[in-house]
Amino acid sequence: MKPSLAQIILAYLGLALLLLGVFHKAVGLSDTFEDPLVFVGIGCTLLSLVLYRHQKARLHGGGSASAASPTTRRAVFWISTVLITVISLSLPWWQPYTSIVLPFSTSVIVGVATCILSMILFIVGWRRGQRRSNQPLQPTAGRSDE
Repeated sequence: MKPSLAQIILAYLGLALLLLGVFHKAVGLSDTFEDPLVFVGIGCTLLSLVLYRHQKARLHGGGSASAASPTTRRAVFWISTVLITVISLSLPWWQPYTSIVLPFSTSVIVGVATCILSMILFIVGWRRGQRRSNQPLQPTAGRSDE
């Protein structure tokens, strides 16, 4: 079952707001923004989970769920690619706030290596998921593995 575009946007928005709430001082926001950002982030994440449960209930309720359209899959792929790249390449600026202090040049090298490794893993996982989602379901009852 593929998540809808609304679920994906709500999940990413919720997680981004949670990160802003946690790292509000590093971004330059005052303490008054900490609690609202965290609460709205939790709310968006919970709303995306509620939408997922409703979609799952509709699927098991007898209705047929259509697969995600190619444009939705393409949008999810590019949004995920951009987020992975931006977050991993911005590592030298947010890493010192995680209590790991490295020289800036070392942080840049670690960020680039993280970006390359995470993109390779994401693309391999994406391609495997696409291959599996395009295969028809095979009956498994009475199957003997030889």
